[in-house]
Amino acid sequence: MKIERTGLILYVVKYDECVVFYKEILNLNVLFQNDDLTCFDFFGTYLMVEKEDRNEFLNSDIGDPENFSCLRMNVDNVNEFSEQLKAKGVVVNY
Repeated sequence: MKIERTGLILYVVKYDECVVFYKEILNLNVLFQNDDLTCFDFFGTYLMVEKEDRNEFLNSDIGDPENFSCLRMNVDNVNEFSEQLKAKGVVVNY
């Protein structure tokens, strides 16, 4: 398995405030940005801050939608890597 890059995705309700924190308080460099997503250089990996607007999370009793996050790994072949994980009993969705 070849992992090309790793990163963290942070889904937030208070998107603008969160971007200000990472950009102006922690002084992280912005790799790219649009109205709903900002990607920062996070010391050799990336931190993607994304506006949480999915109703299934915002209106859910499961967890805290203000703090939803996931681990992301960019791989050379998503389908092949997913099948390897599924063979090991991992639930995969993408």
